[in-house]
Amino acid sequence: MNPMYGVKPQPSQEYVLPSSNARCRMSSVRVYLKQLKQPELMQLAKRKHAKISDTVSKGELIKILAPFVSQSEVLRMFRKNVQGAEALISGEHFERKALGVFKRMGYSCELNVRIKGSEFDIVGDRKKSWSGGKQWVLAECKNKPKVLLNDFMKFVGKLNTFQRRHPDDEVQGYIVTSGVFDSLLKSAKRDHPEIQLKRIKA
Repeated sequence: MNPMYGVKPQPSQEYVLPSSNARCRMSSVRVYLKQLKQPELMQLAKRKHAKISDTVSKGELIKILAPFVSQSEVLRMFRKNVQGAEALISGEHFERKALGVFKRMGYSCELNVRIKGSEFDIVGDRKKSWSGGKQWVLAECKNKPKVLLNDFMKFVGKLNTFQRRHPDDEVQGYIVTSGVFDSLLKSAKRDHPEIQLKRIKA
C-alpha cells in the first residue's frame, strides 16, 4: 500500500532500504521541495492523489512527498506552454513584477540597464542612511522552471565586475525566478553571500 495515504505495511512485509541512487534522487528532490511554499506542496500532493490533512507541517509534507515525487514533476508545475511574442510578454511581465518588489524595498529602479558591456534586468540604488555612499541592488530575472549553475556563475561574473567599479558602495545581487533553483546552484551560493536567491509567482 502507498505510505502517502498513511497506511502502514503489515509486519510480514520485508523492509528494503532504498538504493544509493534512490537516496541521491530523493536528496535532489528535497532541494526543490524545500523551496516550495506550503500551498505549492499541497498542490503537488493533490496531483499525486495523496490524502493529506491541511494541518500537516511543511517539513512533514516534504518527508511524505520526497520518495514519490520526481524532479520532472516538480518542474512541470512551473512549465509554461508559451512561445514567441507570448513568451516575451510573459518575461517582461515577470520583470515588472520583480521590479515592484525592489521598489517596495526602497530602491529607485530601472529595467534592462546596460553598464559598460554588462546588462542587468534590474538596477536599483538608494542612499545609505549613515554615509554619502550608495546601496545598489542588481537583479537577474529567470522566468523559467529551473535556474542552473551556469546562470548563477554568469551573474556572479557580472556582479563582481560591478563591485570592482564601485568599491565604496554596498552591492547586493539577486536572482529572481518563478521556478526553482538547481541543487548545484544552491551549493555554490554558499560561497557568495553577496547574492540572494528569491522566488516570486509569475
